[in-house]
Amino acid sequence: MYGDTDETVEVQLKRFVETNKYRYPVVLMGEGQDYKLVMDNNELAGCNGNALQFVQKLGEKGAFVSAPTSSL
Repeated sequence: MYGDTDETVEVQLKRFVETNKYRYPVVLMGEGQDYKLVMDNNELAGCNGNALQFVQKLGEKGAFVSAPTSSL
């Protein structure tokens, strides 16, 4: 996505946030350089510092969904 593999994750995340014009704080998820916005600053503010609300919203957004598994 951003090319240079020598960039640190911190630099990649900062560039992702700035490129998409998100305002901090944000919650992102992804692997490698493939990030997506989970919650923006307005959604976080809506949690009013309540950790249970925060976790509930993360669940609603699919942040806890694991990769599909299979068995033989």
